[in-house]
Amino acid sequence: MILYAITDRRLHPSGDLLEQASSLIRGGVDWLQVREKDLCDAALLGAVRILSQEARRFGARLLVNGRPDIAAMGGAHGVHL
Repeated sequence: MILYAITDRRLHPSGDLLEQASSLIRGGVDWLQVREKDLCDAALLGAVRILSQEARRFGARLLVNGRPDIAAMGGAHGVHL
């Protein structure tokens, strides 16, 4: 079985994307899709850079929703279109 999660920071008690995504990665997801359509480019890229490193450290794969440019620059495994 594959565990696939999609972020939505508004559903996390703190509202913090990095906190939510990090807990999912550390919790054992196989794939994490970062789907935060309302974040500005700089904030999204910064988060993807941090999360791509953490995903690799824990054996997860990181996808970015709809932004191949951010996925490539941030070191994600791929993009969800």
